[in-house]
Amino acid sequence: MYTDKNTLSSLQRDRRSATDYSMVHGYYTIEEWRGKEQQWVAVCTLNGDQSLSDALQALERHGKAGFFRVVQMQSMIWAEKDGDKLRLREWQADSPEDLSRTAEEFDRDGGKWPADGPVDGA
Repeated sequence: MYTDKNTLSSLQRDRRSATDYSMVHGYYTIEEWRGKEQQWVAVCTLNGDQSLSDALQALERHGKAGFFRVVQMQSMIWAEKDGDKLRLREWQADSPEDLSRTAEEFDRDGGKWPADGPVDGA
């Protein structure tokens, strides 16, 4: 999988210049269908504030023929039992790495919400 460098660098510029960039937009993953394996495989990650046209341009730069889908990923939900209720905490993932780090924290903490919240969380 690759991260589109042009898209990522434009986001980094936007973050440095924005004074009130308070809401994370999530991210897009472009996935390719692998018929022999009967599964979707991630080939590119784009920032969520990019357009479908940006995703198409990233595919053109990727330069590989195939069947693709664009999947938007942004919400993470930490579900924890609290007595008889299920406590749900939801917030935005700003990258695949953010999502992975939070999943590692969930596993490390046995599904219990850390007193000070997850590192990248709400």
